[in-house]
Amino acid sequence: MFRPLILAALLSINAPGALAQDVANEVPTILRFNPGQSSQEIRGTIAGYQGAVYALNARSGDRADIRLDGPRNVSIYQNITSPSGRTVFNGSMSGSRFTGTLNESGVYRVRVYLMRKDARRGKRGDFRLNIRLDSTVGPGGPTPRPPYGHGPSFDCRKASGTIETAIC
Repeated sequence: MFRPLILAALLSINAPGALAQDVANEVPTILRFNPGQSSQEIRGTIAGYQGAVYALNARSGDRADIRLDGPRNVSIYQNITSPSGRTVFNGSMSGSRFTGTLNESGVYRVRVYLMRKDARRGKRGDFRLNIRLDSTVGPGGPTPRPPYGHGPSFDCRKASGTIETAIC
């Protein structure tokens, strides 16, 4: 009598691990930019727990603008991970557009997926992913950055008030 309950409990504990393993085993589509090209538009369809993963090579200091558009009746999101595996952007918490400066050189992964509520119902959705990379590295090296912070992302160890320079 208790064996079926124990088996059900063990399977429910392992299910998230199995899903995580499937995500880790997804083979990414490699995105390549031709000389002089700074953006790409990808169109695709995902259904259920199937996701789409795209890999792009970028350098530290590159500016990225990655936007995901999908239907309103399906919860399609994107996550962006750095070469070291750190989550750079979580679309389910931050929206459909990432704009920022990349802090690492190497291969970034963009994963498009359905939220669990739609995935388990087997819903499907078409999406359009726009990726733009602007390199700050030119023939003379990195483009100089202004020596001051601005905007809500400026931290400088949680400083408050007007910050004139970033020498903290």
